[in-house]
Amino acid sequence: MAVAEILLGALVLLVVLWIISFTSAENPIKRIPGPAPLPIIGNAHQMKTDVLDLLLKFKVKYGSIFKMRIMLFEPSIFTTGLKFVEEVSKSYDFLDKANSYRFSHNWLGTSVLTAAGEKWKIRRKILNPAFGVTVLEASVESFNTFGDILLRKLQSEVKNQSIDIYQHLNLYSLDVICGR
Repeated sequence: MAVAEILLGALVLLVVLWIISFTSAENPIKRIPGPAPLPIIGNAHQMKTDVLDLLLKFKVKYGSIFKMRIMLFEPSIFTTGLKFVEEVSKSYDFLDKANSYRFSHNWLGTSVLTAAGEKWKIRRKILNPAFGVTVLEASVESFNTFGDILLRKLQSEVKNQSIDIYQHLNLYSLDVICGR
């Protein structure tokens, strides 16, 4: 009985904190347009369709910057504005990651994609020369070619069963790196 009461109390506390954080008048994220989230599940109910199509629809409806909330996580901000992406990716003002990144550490480790703070800064300095605009522009054809191969492999393997995508992504990465 006491365990159920504690769990219920924790759930109520989480919901109250979520409502307070979301309705806070001084929250600058409130000014960013986006679809209205439902309590607890946020915008997860809208992701039943193809996610890319959904994001494109939201881009048309809300503009080049919009927000969505998935479950109780803080809102995710999406952008298609190249200048905004450049500023964020060049800046050291955005060193911290959202709490939702912690869930990807088991899968991706603490790579430059998921690391935060000083760890991110060090890894970013090491990798920066390899990801300059000219290098990336020269790699687009490889990304597309090997991406198509990866998709064909995944489509032939999936057939209504789950697969371990980790090895496929590793092979794709090696193909792109070695294939250019």
